[in-house]
Amino acid sequence: MEQIGIFILKAIWYFLPIGLPNMMPVIFKKWLKFLAFPVDFNKKIKGEYIFGPHKTYRGLILAALTGGLIFIIQKYAFVYSGFFHNISVINYSQETVWLGVLFGFGASLGDLVKSFFKRRFKVAPGHAWFPFDQIDYTLGGIALGSILFVPPVEIMLGVVFLGACLHILTNQIGFHLGFKESIW
Repeated sequence: MEQIGIFILKAIWYFLPIGLPNMMPVIFKKWLKFLAFPVDFNKKIKGEYIFGPHKTYRGLILAALTGGLIFIIQKYAFVYSGFFHNISVINYSQETVWLGVLFGFGASLGDLVKSFFKRRFKVAPGHAWFPFDQIDYTLGGIALGSILFVPPVEIMLGVVFLGACLHILTNQIGFHLGFKESIW
């Protein structure tokens, strides 16, 4: 049972620079308006937005910066705390902040790829598209982060599962707190 607990802690610790950046566009929706222009510049393919007007440069930039900041905090904790050293999959003393930036940016790119396909399948923005809404950002973060660090397969699977569960929970909370307009 202790092994399962350690595994969950490792997955959560690895997940942080992927998962927290994914929340930043929603949290900062009312701020940094000068960056709130669409990634696709409102261009369309066959009458549908490429990604949608709600996918902005603010989200991409905030996700990358947040991933880097979380990674710096993790690096510090890894060096100065035996607990965090023991639950780390990554040897933070050998990795640069760019890994955190890739995690955050990858989370946003995963969301963009999902939005591209969501528009092609005519799923309206804000409407649920299970399971893709729940796993897009974790797959993107893991994939882009794998340029610098490839985690064990069990951690990848754990992070995708954890991310899906937390996505559902945080969307519920965000909706009830007024951060999100739809429950999904």
